Amino acid sequence: MGSMPLPIHRITHIHPMLLGLTGGVATGKSTFDGFLRARHPFTHFDADACVHELLAGDTAVIAEITREFGPAVRSAAGGIDRKHLRGIVFADSRARARLEKILHPIVRERWQSLRRVCLETGQDLLCSIPLLFETSAEDYFDLTLVVAASTERQRDRMAARGLDDSMIDAVLASQWPMEEKVLQASLVVWNDGSQEALERQAKAALACLFP
Repeated sequence: MGSMPLPIHRITHIHPMLLGLTGGVATGKSTFDGFLRARHPFTHFDADACVHELLAGDTAVIAEITREFGPAVRSAAGGIDRKHLRGIVFADSRARARLEKILHPIVRERWQSLRRVCLETGQDLLCSIPLLFETSAEDYFDLTLVVAASTERQRDRMAARGLDDSMIDAVLASQWPMEEKVLQASLVVWNDGSQEALERQAKAALACLFP
């Protein structure tokens, strides 16, 4: 996609619709994703959920991460302790790159496989990918939609989740600046307000996409 949002007349009447949803950490992507799916029968892929499944139950992935980062990253249940692993990879960009080298190809193949099915069957696809632009995935979608928020709101939301200032800084630094994502997006919604306001924006987005 280009650097400017597309005019409304350019983004209607696409079938099937392949929509890439992204944003920053703690901007409300998951909530907005839910609002969209409650109102339109998208085939759906969530990259975060895929990663969680891999870390919890994929024996090959668990074994590879254990070899890479040591047995301390294993959880009592036999999967990967995500909190412990997060502390490692957000403290060291090289460690984060090693983890991404393990996970990203698997996640990418899964959503690309689903994308191929949707193209063959005419199903509208919604893919929620936090690092969509960072991984150069935007060209696989008809449109990209960014859920944006101010840095202050992001920090407040992450602090409410129990993250300390140093971890918040590291997580924010691992993603593109919000301004860059907004410039790359086909559509942008802003989520510094209430869930009701975000839901209204979801309705408006769908009205533009599926008139």
